[in-house]
Amino acid sequence: MAANAGEEGYLGPGAVVAGEGARVRVRLEDGAEVAVRMALAFPYRPQAGDELLVIGQDQRYFAIGVLSGAAPRTLEFPGDVELRAVEGRLELHGEKGIELEAPELTLRAKALRTFAKQISERADSAVRIVKGLLTEHLGESQRLVAGEDYTQSQRSVTLAKDVVKIDAKTLQLGH
Repeated sequence: MAANAGEEGYLGPGAVVAGEGARVRVRLEDGAEVAVRMALAFPYRPQAGDELLVIGQDQRYFAIGVLSGAAPRTLEFPGDVELRAVEGRLELHGEKGIELEAPELTLRAKALRTFAKQISERADSAVRIVKGLLTEHLGESQRLVAGEDYTQSQRSVTLAKDVVKIDAKTLQLGH
């Protein structure tokens, strides 16, 4: 097929030069730059340097495939999107990591399990409400509190195998 889409038409590679959304500028094999309309079966955001499979005739061109693309590849959808594994599990794998970013994130599950060698959390404030028993099994524990440390309970028990140490200028017992 000829490079420029005349009566014969064009089918071949095209390098993305510029553009966003449904229309991009593409350089064909003969060096001609043409406007191409994205006609893929999946959402794709072309970037300069990506190589598309272009088909065209009578100066109308369509991208019908992606031959190679620059990272990161982006799947983009307008409106709400639901990703679902029907009768199966959904697994996401990222060899260099997975990042979730949103103004608000909600996790709902009957059971939530976290397995990690290290967990780091940072927040301006945090609240944890547990209706039943909160149990922690720790190798060691250390808390550094910049201001007041306040604990309220019906009963409080501290058990130590060897030593309990309280170091303060003043120790007040009772009200």
